Amino acid sequence: MNPPELTIVQRAVLQRLPALGLPSGARVLDAPCGGTAALTLALLERGFDTVGADVDPEAEARLGKVFARANLDAPFPWPDRSFDVAFSTEGIEHLENHFSFLREMSRILKPGGVLVFCTCSLEPEEGPAIIDDLVRSDSRVRRRAISPTEFAGLEAFVTDKGDLRTLPCHLCDPNPQMSGLDGFYAARLDRI
Repeated sequence: MNPPELTIVQRAVLQRLPALGLPSGARVLDAPCGGTAALTLALLERGFDTVGADVDPEAEARLGKVFARANLDAPFPWPDRSFDVAFSTEGIEHLENHFSFLREMSRILKPGGVLVFCTCSLEPEEGPAIIDDLVRSDSRVRRRAISPTEFAGLEAFVTDKGDLRTLPCHLCDPNPQMSGLDGFYAARLDRI
């Protein structure tokens, strides 16, 4: 089976992985990992002890023993402080209980762990509003600001809180089929 192609968001996550300072063998959760499980597979290739969680049978077929069938709208099947880092790339918009999902992501992170959260949703409750709610309600979580220099050409889209937020009108492309397709939001959170 050929490795699946990474999305542009997944490639950006991997490019910035060294900045997280994770040791080889760090325990990583990719949730939801999606049917292709592309990010999970790429993290495994880089030497991380990675689990891909989802309900998609395609992901299970690709990942085998590192797949966890998990309803991400319910309590997660792992004990507290199980992972060094958790990635959620373009997945929250497919879930019903956004706040419960993020609370569970925080719970399963070890102290010093990092949550990297990305969504293409324009809905505040699937992006900035839900992250604000989590930070406000969980004293174990704080934002790790994204520096404007981390994303060349997107400096203007780093918010005052240190998140990255673009709207369809922000990224014009000479190819009209590519302009204004989606918004994007990313936040990086530390578990203290």
